[in-house]
Amino acid sequence: MAASKTALKAIKTAIDAGDFTKASTQAHELLKQDVQNYNALMFLGFVEEKLSHLNEAEKALRKAHDLKPQDVQPYKGLIRLYEQQGSAKIDDYHDIVTGLATIYAQQEDRNQCQEVVDKYELFVKKHASRSQYRRALELMLPTSHIYETLEGRVPHPSHTYQRILESSQAEEKEWITRQIGDRRTRLGSTLAGVTAEVNFEAIAKFDVEQNYQNLIDWTQDDEVRHALDQELLQRMLDNLLAMPQELKPDQRDKILNKANGMVIIKQQFALAWDIALEWVDSEDLAEWDPQILHQYIDLFPECGLAKILRGFLYGNASPFPLPTSTDPQEPVQRLSETDQLIMMNEGLEDCKESMLGNRIMAHTYLALNEYQSAAEMARVSAKVYRNAEKSYSLSLQDSLDAVNLILGRSLVVYQSPRHHPEARAIFENILSRKPQLTAALLGIGLIYEEDEDYSEAVKFLARALQRDPTNLRIRLEHAWCRALDNDVPGGLEELEELRQQVEQQESPDLSMKAEVLYRLAYCKWQNDPSPKARKDKLGSYRYLIESLKANSSYAPAYTLLGFYFQDYTRNKQRARVAFQKAFELSTSELSAAEQLAQAFANEAEWDLVELVAQRVVESGKARPAPGSKKKAYSWPYAALGVVQMSRSQYSLSIVSFQHALRISPNDYHSWVGLGESYHNSGRYIAASRAFHKAESIDHGLPPDQSWFAQYMLANVQRELGAYGEAVKAYEDVLEVKPGEFGVLLSLLQTIVDFAWARVRQGHFGHAAELGWKAIETATTISSIKADTFNLWKAVGDACSVLNASKTYMHTGDILKIKELLHTDLNPDVLEILQDVDQVNIDLLTTESQDVAQKGQQLLHAAVLAHKRAINASVNDIHAQAVSWYNLGWAEHDAYTSSSTTSTKHSRHLLKAAVRCFKRAIELEAGNSDFWNALGVATITLNPKVSQHAFIRSLHLNDHSARAWTNLGVLYLNNSEAELANQAFTRAQSTDPEYAAAWIGQGLLATLYGRLEEAAGLFKHANEIADSSSMPAKRHYASSAFDHLLTDTDASSQITNLLQPLFAIRQLQTQSPTDIVTKHFLSLFAERVGEYTTAETNLVSVCEAAETAYEQSESNDSLARFAQAKSDLARQLLAQGNYEPAIESAEFALDVTEDEPSGPSYATQRSKWRLSAQVTAGVSYSYLGQKAESVKMLQAAIETSKLTNKGNRPDPNLTCLLAQVLWATGGDQEREAARNQLFECIDENPDHVGATVLLAIVVLLDNDVEGLEVAKDDLKSLRSSSKVSVLDKLKIAKILAGLLTIKAASGDSGNEVDVAADALNGIMLNPEQPQGWLELAKVSADEYAAEMAAKNALKQIPPGGNVSAEELARTFAVTGRSEDLVQATMLAPWLKEY
Repeated sequence: MAASKTALKAIKTAIDAGDFTKASTQAHELLKQDVQNYNALMFLGFVEEKLSHLNEAEKALRKAHDLKPQDVQPYKGLIRLYEQQGSAKIDDYHDIVTGLATIYAQQEDRNQCQEVVDKYELFVKKHASRSQYRRALELMLPTSHIYETLEGRVPHPSHTYQRILESSQAEEKEWITRQIGDRRTRLGSTLAGVTAEVNFEAIAKFDVEQNYQNLIDWTQDDEVRHALDQELLQRMLDNLLAMPQELKPDQRDKILNKANGMVIIKQQFALAWDIALEWVDSEDLAEWDPQILHQYIDLFPECGLAKILRGFLYGNASPFPLPTSTDPQEPVQRLSETDQLIMMNEGLEDCKESMLGNRIMAHTYLALNEYQSAAEMARVSAKVYRNAEKSYSLSLQDSLDAVNLILGRSLVVYQSPRHHPEARAIFENILSRKPQLTAALLGIGLIYEEDEDYSEAVKFLARALQRDPTNLRIRLEHAWCRALDNDVPGGLEELEELRQQVEQQESPDLSMKAEVLYRLAYCKWQNDPSPKARKDKLGSYRYLIESLKANSSYAPAYTLLGFYFQDYTRNKQRARVAFQKAFELSTSELSAAEQLAQAFANEAEWDLVELVAQRVVESGKARPAPGSKKKAYSWPYAALGVVQMSRSQYSLSIVSFQHALRISPNDYHSWVGLGESYHNSGRYIAASRAFHKAESIDHGLPPDQSWFAQYMLANVQRELGAYGEAVKAYEDVLEVKPGEFGVLLSLLQTIVDFAWARVRQGHFGHAAELGWKAIETATTISSIKADTFNLWKAVGDACSVLNASKTYMHTGDILKIKELLHTDLNPDVLEILQDVDQVNIDLLTTESQDVAQKGQQLLHAAVLAHKRAINASVNDIHAQAVSWYNLGWAEHDAYTSSSTTSTKHSRHLLKAAVRCFKRAIELEAGNSDFWNALGVATITLNPKVSQHAFIRSLHLNDHSARAWTNLGVLYLNNSEAELANQAFTRAQSTDPEYAAAWIGQGLLATLYGRLEEAAGLFKHANEIADSSSMPAKRHYASSAFDHLLTDTDASSQITNLLQPLFAIRQLQTQSPTDIVTKHFLSLFAERVGEYTTAETNLVSVCEAAETAYEQSESNDSLARFAQAKSDLARQLLAQGNYEPAIESAEFALDVTEDEPSGPSYATQRSKWRLSAQVTAGVSYSYLGQKAESVKMLQAAIETSKLTNKGNRPDPNLTCLLAQVLWATGGDQEREAARNQLFECIDENPDHVGATVLLAIVVLLDNDVEGLEVAKDDLKSLRSSSKVSVLDKLKIAKILAGLLTIKAASGDSGNEVDVAADALNGIMLNPEQPQGWLELAKVSADEYAAEMAAKNALKQIPPGGNVSAEELARTFAVTGRSEDLVQATMLAPWLKEY
């Protein structure tokens, strides 16, 4: 003990000296000796603190505290240490302060206890967090064990709780914000989810709700406490929203209890009243306490719900009586419907999420029969109720059922029966929980009633009536359904009883009274349908009037009253007013709507028809719900379709008629309307199907009422180009409706279109028949009404068609046209431009039999018809412009075809055409076709005007290939080749199928000398052009003929001649008097072996040329005459008419002897003479006049020197002369023939004909050496590239023949030569049958025979020129029976097999 005291003194001395290190060392040494030395520990704690060894100091002081727990010195030392460390040891500080304050409290040292707590509170407030500060404040609360010691010395608990609440709220707010920000960045998190999660965690973490309650418990000021109650209720509600569902019920009950308590004491806090009113689950609004509702209105007059309640309680929809007025002189009055709705809607704007407010609004709308608004509000209310159930964990099924009943009742009537399935599902859902609920039973009964399933409606209404027999509404509906279910007497009796009860009421429901009276009227109307009973004004009429007096807005009464006026008083005006009033009041009055729409349609008031039909369609009553027995109505959709068609809204009308046909598939008029809509919108295939359907259905209409479908079908067929079917359909319609002007006019136009189509197809005979049929039809129409634009336009077109096919016209038929033009004729009409074009009706005569004259008369008739069209269209500017345009083209066509008339007269026609086109432009300057026509007419008159017109036309429509082509022609006529090329190219790119543009390019190619390119262009133009295009045929035939003249191989192949021949034949049909065309046709016919055709045409050409020469004595006419005679001689020779051939040939030679045709025909003259000389020479030869033949052929050889280069004779003529000389038979002549051939071969070593002839001569002379030389020459020619394929085949045949003849002499070696020659031929031309055929003959090889047959099949036209005889011989070589049969079929006249 002494040592310890000494050590303690030493430590104290060191401390006093300020040597804390030494003191620390001494204290540690002492504690090593005595661990339980309290004073050493205290000294150690002190010196370690001085040395800033705070942890060591804390340990020493805590050990000292453990040794003496009731000693305050260690506490004070620790407090001093903790204060030095700021916020680091707040929690330890709190424990030490609590312990020290407890010791002082036990010692009843109130001052020291307060001082410790106050000092701690101030320190914590400065250095600690909010939660640590609240912990410190808890020492001063009544819950603290030292509160009794501190009571009266610390602030009142309410102040402390206030500080705790404020601190917890502030920290909670910061924590929530921070946590939401941190957690929001997690993957898959949402703001709403994170917010709910954080808010829920904050409830337990900060316990703000309990702090509110503690503060309320200790607050002495009532106003403050009420304010805190309000804040607490809001806080509790917020916590409820943040809690999970399993924790919500307890919280909900606490909130409801608190809210009800606040209402009981009439605390003016809207949230508490809202909760107390809206969290009520009730099926009927009458279950609310009206006093509470009025108190709510008084407490919160500007609140939205208060306004709704005020409008509800003071309106007719309220189940509560009006409150008693405090002033007897001013009783409380109910609000009008307008004021009521204004007030309630104003309130609803402020409380859109109010369950009670939305429910009351839906209830009010239903009471006012505003079913659409009631349904909308009921849906909103149901949604709000369901959200409340989820958010507040409430059970509001009764309230939801009540709202759904409102929704169901509204949907029964609103746009009935569109929403009936939904309404029925609602009622059935409620009945599944409440099987005897009257309102639900009534609702299903009303649905069946609306669906016209009256038997089922009676069943449900009877069940409802059993549960509530005093309900007048149920009784009314039950009686009405009985009446509609064919129990009119029973329903009438029940309605009569109901009427008496309604009238006995003190304040009867006028709307129900009106309904009862109307239904009584209806039952009486149906019970006795006799006119006498229905006319009786004491019957149904009286009840209808009383019904409207009770309720002037009851629509069904107006409908029945309208039928009364319409059917029994014949007062159409009053009936229309009644129907209109009924439909204005209710879109359910479909009978009134139909009558109204029919009346408007009869007066062509289409806007009103659309208005009525559209309202019916939008109401949904035209088409019942699926499964409904209610009748569907197609007439609203059909009416809409008619209106939309009248406005050219065809896509809409198609949809409307389709809707109508889904409802009424056998509605004839809807099918016709649908087809007409398809037709007008360009969907012709669909239109034809619709019209066919209209004809095929069982519509029950007589033919005179159903012909329109066939008429429209004919229109569609006309648009599709099925003119024949269209004409037949129009004629069938006319059998039912004879003399129907519109059908006749359509028939006429269709016949004309058909005729033009046949012209374009090249069927000119049929076109002519159709043209005259059009004239006959026009004659019929003119007897009905002659002053019609389309009639005379069609007549003019028919005349043009007849001109295009004038070859088939009969002379006397022109009188029919003349008679037609005289029909109802005003002579002044035909004087239009007569002073210019000099065309009058007297020109139409039957004197001339000439085809050209007849064609000109037809064009004059077309001109006169279009003049009548101008007069008929005087009241229609557009038709008049078209008439002038048509007249202009008629004048221009007459000008272009007037080859037999004077040039001066033709000029008059062209000037008249120009004036017509100008007049058309004056009337319609924006028509590009008019400007194009003016450009065409002025091409030769005034190129500048023509260019301006074409450019103007292209400015209006730059996609016109016709205008671009015409502009190109203008440039071409004026030697502007580059510009012409650009115009033609633009036309080709605009429309590649426009043939005239290709013809223009062909003319340019010809101009530049590119003849092959030009021929290709003309050929393509002919292929894409229709058959009415004369230039395409003419240029194609001309270019094809020029090509054939330069290519002898092509000329010998018939396939190269067929297409040009067809083209030139059609050209002759269109222009039968054209000499050039006839001459061309004869030349083509000659090349295909049609010598009779060629002869006929050439005779006609000769006659025309002779006539022309006699009239004009011109060189051109004489040259044409000579050429025709020369060509005619060839045709006669080909037919074996040798003497006429000689005559014609010598005539041509005589005419061309002294070049009377002039130097311009020098080259052609030589060719004509050459042809005539050869023809005459061959003819003489066949007649046996060898000398004359040789003379002519020698003259021909001399003439050929003039036509060939180098003045060399034609080797073919030399060969021909050699043949004639050899045929003479004399040695001298045959020697001359040999010499001729040798000279020819010397001059023309590659000439096949001369070499072959020489080989034959050598063979006939039996010259072995010469034959070998000839064979070598033939083989050399066969391998030459200069020899054509046809000549090589000829050489192969000759060689084969020579070798075969040699082999036939018995020399076996010759057979080898034949085989070798055949193989050589195969190697040179393996695709030709000749080599294979020779090999097969000599070797009897089956493969060679089969290859010969196959190659021969490939070489038949158009692939080659193998004839039928050659093909038959090739098949015969195979030796097979089937091939022999084929050979027999190919050439049965051959007897070789």
